[in-house]
Amino acid sequence: MGILTKAGELIFQDVKNENETKKAAVVLRINSLLMGLYFISMAVVFGATGNARFIWLCILCVLAYLFSFYLTYMEQTKFAIGFAQVLTLACIIGFVMELGWDCGIQHFIFTLLVLNFTTSYASMNRKFLIAVGLCVVRLGLYFYTKYIGAQWVMTEHANISMQVVNTVYMFITMVAALAFFSKDSMEMEKKLMQYNQKMHHLASVDPLTGLYNRRSMKEYLANQEQQYQEGNGSNLTIALGDIDFFKKINDTYGHDCGDIVLKHLADMFSRFMEERGRVCRWGGEEFLFVFYDCNGDDAYVLLDMMMSQVRKSEVEYNGQKIKLTLTFGLEEINFRKGVENGINEADKKLYIGKNEGRNRIIY
Repeated sequence: MGILTKAGELIFQDVKNENETKKAAVVLRINSLLMGLYFISMAVVFGATGNARFIWLCILCVLAYLFSFYLTYMEQTKFAIGFAQVLTLACIIGFVMELGWDCGIQHFIFTLLVLNFTTSYASMNRKFLIAVGLCVVRLGLYFYTKYIGAQWVMTEHANISMQVVNTVYMFITMVAALAFFSKDSMEMEKKLMQYNQKMHHLASVDPLTGLYNRRSMKEYLANQEQQYQEGNGSNLTIALGDIDFFKKINDTYGHDCGDIVLKHLADMFSRFMEERGRVCRWGGEEFLFVFYDCNGDDAYVLLDMMMSQVRKSEVEYNGQKIKLTLTFGLEEINFRKGVENGINEADKKLYIGKNEGRNRIIY
């Protein structure tokens, strides 16, 4: 485990040159090691088929890729990238011309294509030109092997072995490069989505109570109105509630106590409305309640239940126990007249309740 850890630390070691990126260096290191292992595997295949000349070529390629790996630690990442790409292209051309199209090494051009766009420091225009060049090389090799043929004819066993080795290593090198580069972008995208969700949440809730704010409630009611007009809406009843004598609480105990009262009631309202509808802090000490699929009579019963809970509760502040009550204006939404009309009607009823002595529901 210690060896693997040290190997990982070596591969993922940062670059010293401020003008080079760690990402490119790491991908090149992984690719160089994989290509070195690939040519070791190829040497084994050639050894099994008794072709010593290709074994030595494979060993030279292994040494060249190790040199490319070494260059990334010597502040030579840019040179190492170019060197590795030219080396890979030379290996592809050389082996295809010697062994023919069936050797399969030409498929590493796709790996080169990935490396060109993920590790190269060149401009995008130059990257596209290189991509076109790689396409031309691949086509050229195809026609060369079709009309001229291979210099050395492989046995069936060697052909199968090379196809397996080529396919496995090509997939590994491409997956390694793409996985490493996409990992950071996916993480950044995920963080951006989480940040946007957080910003949307912050824009939708009241920072003190954690309830929906006036803006988000208006958006919700506008959406409900739109659904009703499209024939998909349901009955809604709203209630506008105001804490009785809240100003007196602030004047007597201070605004910190007032904040505690607001949060205490917000928690109660949130729990009570969890499966019945939604509630928002409408402004100051006012709260707007929306009861889902509920007529005025049913909403009145629910509201009365909630008022009983509020009356039984109390807020303790500096040894003082504060009892609370609210006054409500209750109104069934008539979507033909509009949501704003319903809110205005509930507001009028609320003030009637205040004038009549508070601590009541006016419907």
